[in-house]
Amino acid sequence: MQTWRSIPRLLRDPKLNFNMAQQTPATLVRLHRLLKGMSQGVTARAAGRSQAWLSQLELGYRAPTQSDLERIARVLDIAPTELMTDDDPGAA
Repeated sequence: MQTWRSIPRLLRDPKLNFNMAQQTPATLVRLHRLLKGMSQGVTARAAGRSQAWLSQLELGYRAPTQSDLERIARVLDIAPTELMTDDDPGAA
């Protein structure tokens, strides 16, 4: 499990572009997964997907569906809207 002390390290991760105006569902999935201290494999299996699929999603090679975001949010114990940006069609 990540602690509050891990947050500054996560914010400096170059793979996570932390310009909040430019967040994507992919970077938000990665951020929340890391904050929960979960591996890609564990997260993906719990969401009914493969680790390779989640890796491709986090790298931006796959676009998640509304259903994908809902399943991942359930696994991460967060609201699906936490993984959506204002540009997402399903965003509230």
